[in-house]
Amino acid sequence: GKIVGDVMKATRGQADAARVRELVVEACAA
Repeated sequence: GKIVGDVMKATRGQADAARVRELVVEACAA
C-alpha cells in the first residue's frame, strides 16, 4: 500500500521493475 504509493510518487508512475525492487528493498531495510 504505502510503499507502492511512495514508489509511484518517486518515479512519477514510470518505475521500471528493477528500480521498484531497489526502492522496496531500501524501504524494508530502513
